[in-house]
Amino acid sequence: MSLRSYSTKLSVYLDELLVSNAEVVNIQLIQKFLAQKSLTVNKTSLYRQLHKMEQNSQIQSIQTSLGQMWEKLNQVNHGHMACNRCEKVFCVLINPELMNIKKLNSVNKFEITGVNFAGRCSKCINV
Repeated sequence: MSLRSYSTKLSVYLDELLVSNAEVVNIQLIQKFLAQKSLTVNKTSLYRQLHKMEQNSQIQSIQTSLGQMWEKLNQVNHGHMACNRCEKVFCVLINPELMNIKKLNSVNKFEITGVNFAGRCSKCINV
């Protein structure tokens, strides 16, 4: 599955990283991956491309309590849990029967487009 609408080195490499990576990735990991591919891109261009992909519903941005942005391929019945201690972001499968977004939207006059949780991960619970 290709994410890009046009082909540039940046879009090709972002496509490769996001399609092949099952984990949530952040800007630093994306920049490290691009450096391994010998591609130097300034943060403005990188954020512009990621924003374009988000507008096209190809990825989701998740902001943790400390403001760090993470990018991930959109998935159905999918949310995120950000650890308040280590800042790692975890994918959470959501049962649509338990999280009736359409009902929440209509009852509360919301337009909910995603579900994100905050707390502590299993490694940080006992620390």
